[in-house]
Amino acid sequence: MQLRNAQDILEKQLEHLLNQVLDKAEKYKALPEAGRTHAQHAVPITLGYKFDIWADELGRDLERLQHDRKTYFAGNFGGAAGTLASLFDKRIAVRNDFCKNLGLAIPTITWHVSRDRLANFSSDIAIAASTIDKMANEIINLQRTEIEEVEEGFQMGKVGSSTMPQKRNPMICENIYANVHLVKNNASLGLEAMVQEHERDMSF
Repeated sequence: MQLRNAQDILEKQLEHLLNQVLDKAEKYKALPEAGRTHAQHAVPITLGYKFDIWADELGRDLERLQHDRKTYFAGNFGGAAGTLASLFDKRIAVRNDFCKNLGLAIPTITWHVSRDRLANFSSDIAIAASTIDKMANEIINLQRTEIEEVEEGFQMGKVGSSTMPQKRNPMICENIYANVHLVKNNASLGLEAMVQEHERDMSF
């Protein structure tokens, strides 16, 4: 249920970000910019096109989260080995009522003996985070002194540099870049958690 509540927040944040990016795509749809491949100038594009790419990817991230949530937010009620044998012929009815009361999906098999749902959740989150990482990395590169085509938002009171007042370092984007690596590592742990001894252990 904590994961479900977290995803509610993430979906709202993604929707907000997607709308912001779509607004920028419309605003800058005719502003010429150098397209780049392999870090070199290629053919001309517009800045709006770059935002279009991000919006398209964010849209898929959001669709993926919304589609998969009915799979991985399943109730967990099954006893030590997941069989519910102690409830005899009432086991399925009790489990189903338990899940319905909590607003969770009803699993076919008790999910703690089959943890692919957690791997699915962590992977979806990591893919969405990687899109945002891609955006942050692009802003960092385009904010380089040698390029200066875009700049991270700046307002009075924000520290541009601890020692050089003329600088405007892309601190938010750099923090995004660092935190996304933690999210990606969690996704790999989700995959590792799928492997366990027999019906259950505490390896992960």
